[in-house]
Amino acid sequence: MHNTSIIPLVACLMCVAGCGTPGDGDRGADVHTGTDVDTDALVDAGAAADTGAPVDTGADVDTGADVDTGADVDTGADVDTGADVDSGADVAWSDAGAETSVVSDIGDGDAQGCTGAAPDCAQFCGSDFKVGVATCSGAKWVCADGVVKPDCPKDTCWGAQPEGYVCEAGKWLCKPSAAHYATCPTTMCATCDGFAGLVIQGGCSCACTAGQVVCTKVAPACDATFSSDLSDVALVFPPGPCTATLAEAAAGLVIPYKVIVAQPVTDVVALPMDAGQCGQPDKSGLVPFAKVEGGGHKWCVCDAGLCMGPSGTTKTLAAGTFGGAFTWDGVNWSGPSDTGNPKGKPFPAGKYTVSLQAKGYRVDAAKGKVPFTLSATRSLVLVP
Repeated sequence: MHNTSIIPLVACLMCVAGCGTPGDGDRGADVHTGTDVDTDALVDAGAAADTGAPVDTGADVDTGADVDTGADVDTGADVDTGADVDSGADVAWSDAGAETSVVSDIGDGDAQGCTGAAPDCAQFCGSDFKVGVATCSGAKWVCADGVVKPDCPKDTCWGAQPEGYVCEAGKWLCKPSAAHYATCPTTMCATCDGFAGLVIQGGCSCACTAGQVVCTKVAPACDATFSSDLSDVALVFPPGPCTATLAEAAAGLVIPYKVIVAQPVTDVVALPMDAGQCGQPDKSGLVPFAKVEGGGHKWCVCDAGLCMGPSGTTKTLAAGTFGGAFTWDGVNWSGPSDTGNPKGKPFPAGKYTVSLQAKGYRVDAAKGKVPFTLSATRSLVLVP
């Protein structure tokens, strides 16, 4: 026979043990749920718990069986569940046995999208005219007038375009046009950013000097032209007589030239241009090769015999202006060869082209041997 009189009492005791609310304070007595639970040690939820060992709250609590926390919880203070729990954020209490959700205060949307000092507002992308300061609206910087400067394309160049400059990748670079060289201002650019080194064009010689591109006018000597694809190096004919008599030519005309090196150029190998590789470097370190030709007539030292040729050892071209010259006696000739090739007939009166070239290569770690050619030409008129 079952004793049913004890069921209400057990149910009542279970409610006392498991149906309390956060506002219950000091229970004042032991509660028996099948085994003794020690509540003599009072719990203060508003203070840190000193258990002496980790408290396992991950285990389910079965109020129909023994409750074993593994150790007594001793905080040394009264239980005060009526006090606010300060977790650094608002706490939303859920039903007993469910997880506690924490809601953080992350502020409004503007604070997340607008950080740092407010940027300037420009009249338009590229303009250096400031029309105001941006304000934060809808989590981003906005301008009442103009545009937010950081919102402009990364390759925007700011301010008015300086004379002789072009905009590339967000920077003003000194790259003068033919029109700029035609005017040949003393200071072409205030900086050397993007400048290709020594440039001689349209009677204007420009080079980077003391952080600026400085230019000087060069009087075109006898229809002179110059070209170079070796940065910072040029081969030029200086101003001089454009006319000579046949007698002066027969006595020997000394034709000067200059090699201008704006700044040291490393890893250069200069190559002879004659057939037997006999040409030798001049004071600049290059090996200029001269010709006079026109109207079916030609003079050069194209064949000086057979030589060993250059060693291929790289050298550095020192900065400076190096003068040189070659002598022409007014006749047709291709050089002595190794057979004593005789000289030919004199050039008749007329207009001829005097040219000078220097070739070689520069050793580049990434590209290997990069060839270069420097050229200069001028005219020469022979008169009776």
